Amino acid sequence: MSPVDRNGVKIGFGCFGIPEESVYHLIREAINVGYRHFDCAALYLNEDLIGKALGKCIDEGLVSRDDLFITSKLPMNGMSPKWVKYFLEKSIKNLDCGYLDLYLIHAPFAVKYIADDQFYPVNPETGKLDADLNTDYKITWKILEQACDEGLTRTIGVSNFNENQLIDLLSSCRIKPSVLQNETHCYLQQKALRLFCHQNEISYQSFAPLGSPKTAQESGHNVLLSDPIVYQLAEKYRVTCSQILIRWQQQMNMTPIVGSDNVKQVRENIMFADLTLSPEDLSTIDGLNRDERIFYFDHIPGLTVTKLLDPVLFIHDNFDSHSQLNHSMVNHCQPLIN
Repeated sequence: MSPVDRNGVKIGFGCFGIPEESVYHLIREAINVGYRHFDCAALYLNEDLIGKALGKCIDEGLVSRDDLFITSKLPMNGMSPKWVKYFLEKSIKNLDCGYLDLYLIHAPFAVKYIADDQFYPVNPETGKLDADLNTDYKITWKILEQACDEGLTRTIGVSNFNENQLIDLLSSCRIKPSVLQNETHCYLQQKALRLFCHQNEISYQSFAPLGSPKTAQESGHNVLLSDPIVYQLAEKYRVTCSQILIRWQQQMNMTPIVGSDNVKQVRENIMFADLTLSPEDLSTIDGLNRDERIFYFDHIPGLTVTKLLDPVLFIHDNFDSHSQLNHSMVNHCQPLIN
């Protein structure tokens, strides 16, 4: 789910990691070149800045609120029913947008609330992530359904969920998730998960559609933008490697969420209306899949991550052995299996 840009394709502008001093300039440029979907989150700690920038662009007559599609996400410390609407309303206030077009559960596990910006609390006695074992994402979802009924958000969805968790959620929900947003790129194509979403009429959004080159390089992964096959296709079509990767996603019926702190890149990522990859070249890109994930949640304090082909966050490594863990909580801590 996403609005179309002025070229008739779907794309979102990712607001994670934008330098504070560049927020207005980048948001204004993004609107000028056609972006209408802005992907935000409480976890990014910049929604107030994004809101001011969007508000200023509206005041300048560059765009109207009705033209925009604004997404935010519920953080893990807001999963308890007590905190869901608080965080949702806080995002609406910070973004100064009146309502959200889409609100996502950011990840399928809950941690205890300590403070608004303490997203990964660690138990000082055990050194492990301080999980909220009493909160199930299906309970969280019920509150989001109420928020949808009340008009706080027009649609609701999930992020970093796997197929089993989607099946679990679909078994009891009244309002079906409209969107799944997961890491997806040519090295991690998520074919089975995308097919499941298509079969269940769940729109698919991808974060890190360019393979997050900086993170990949820093963590010793292959850099997708430097792949020789991608480079050859860029030469063939006389476009950039980024444009090849973005168009592949769009032709595969995904909405890529692309962020950049570079004005030139912001323009390039959307302004290539005439590019259509041939079936043969789509097949070539299909062969690039390596099931190679960039984001393993291994930056989270107190969380042990085992990196497998389909990585598992082993819950027994992260909580005290006496904790009473049910099947649903095990599901919570396996958000990356697809």
